[in-house]
Amino acid sequence: KYSMFKMGTRFRFSYQGKTAEGICNDRGAFEELGRKFDLSRGLFEKLAPKERGVIQVDYAIVDSND
Repeated sequence: KYSMFKMGTRFRFSYQGKTAEGICNDRGAFEELGRKFDLSRGLFEKLAPKERGVIQVDYAIVDSND
């Protein structure tokens, strides 16, 4: 569920050798599509061209904001 990550949790996302960090600040309705994250356009474009649409990223929690 969306609540598996606390608001403010910082993540490091990786895709094809590129990495970018982002913070959980929203919970979208994409889980039923098999997606855990809805990346911002800016963060997505650090990993892949926007024309890719949907990508499978690796992720790690950098700071869980505990």
